[in-house]
Amino acid sequence: MSFLEHLEVLRAAVWRAATVALILVATAWFFSGKILDALILYLLRGQKALALSPTEAFSARIEVALWTGGLIALPYVMFELWRFVAPGLKKTERHFAIPWMVASAVLLYLGLWFAVELLLPMIVRMLQSFATEQIESRMSLLALLHFSVKMAAGCGLLFQLPLVLCLLAWFGVVSPRVLARQAAHCRRGAGLRGRGDSGGDRSGQSPGRRELPDAGALGLQR
Repeated sequence: MSFLEHLEVLRAAVWRAATVALILVATAWFFSGKILDALILYLLRGQKALALSPTEAFSARIEVALWTGGLIALPYVMFELWRFVAPGLKKTERHFAIPWMVASAVLLYLGLWFAVELLLPMIVRMLQSFATEQIESRMSLLALLHFSVKMAAGCGLLFQLPLVLCLLAWFGVVSPRVLARQAAHCRRGAGLRGRGDSGGDRSGQSPGRRELPDAGALGLQR
């Protein structure tokens, strides 16, 4: 294929992916209000978020529709990317790329689920607990949404770490033996720290502190 033919194929792939993404974003708009209400009820536990400007509620629903539609469209976007890249790959590279793309998408959605289901409620409650008697803990709508998006995106990227380590090992940057040795050191250090803490708790002393022997017991006289 010539360069212009490759550009034509790329243009068609981008057009299909953008069309599907726009359709899904438009569909998500009709459910954005319910999604936003469910997020507020789940994170704030009965409290209501505050819209501090006339456009804040509209902006929040737009962002919810964009993120929801984009996440749903992500598998199809990756499929179009694969259709464009696959003809230029070798057979062995294709066998490697397909599981990697599937695993990347699965880990991304697992990270998002972990953030929304477990991490965000705990962090929001913990941060609200720092309010004093003279502080009323209220939440701005966009502030809550942006905080949730950042935490979810961070967890989604963090869950890609196993794939990053596999790629580094595949390219020879790190070796599996070194990674296994470092993991063993971490487990051993955590076990020693746990035993030290429990030992210190049983004796009523903090780890690393020892009582000095009495001078009389050592036979020392003034």
